Amino acid sequence: MGLISKKPKIEKRREAVFIIDWQNFFADPDSPGYLPSTRTILPGIANLLEELSRQNVQIIATRHYNPVSAEDPFFRFYGRVIEKESKLFELAYPLTIHRNISVLDKTTYSVFKIPGLVQQLKNSGVTRAVLCGLQTDKCVLASAYDGFDSGFDLVVIEDACCARKKNFHLRSLDIMKRSSAKIMTVDRFIRSLK
Repeated sequence: MGLISKKPKIEKRREAVFIIDWQNFFADPDSPGYLPSTRTILPGIANLLEELSRQNVQIIATRHYNPVSAEDPFFRFYGRVIEKESKLFELAYPLTIHRNISVLDKTTYSVFKIPGLVQQLKNSGVTRAVLCGLQTDKCVLASAYDGFDSGFDLVVIEDACCARKKNFHLRSLDIMKRSSAKIMTVDRFIRSLK
């Protein structure tokens, strides 16, 4: 089997943009899981939402939760979880003011582990999955690997995702750049849509 010398031509590219786990648990300063770096990326998330809405690009927001149970790996590892019935489970601003957002709940790091999602995206013609949100070194990274393995062209928007520590964010971006995704800024991604 020989090497392919050219990238295959893709006639039509259709995006689905995932805003991963932008929830009160991470974005509310009163939450035990608050990430101060969410303040830094909030303008990028807001700008992205405005432009995506204007261009009628599919936006999918995810909410992470897990049961309080010794059977749940998140509860065993972290000793706490985001409970589905809590205020901390809900989406945070600015997602709360946009109407054309699909919301999916997940109990895994990767969005692509949501049952039936990959086939649904492929059936609707999505070829490029765009990732942003929380956290770069956990759910974004896991989603990049799974999205790549599922056959999607991946983009990660570096200034619209963050981690608990800046070096975790930067290392994860580097890993994804070398293995599974193009890394873009909000502005560069918006220009790529035109």
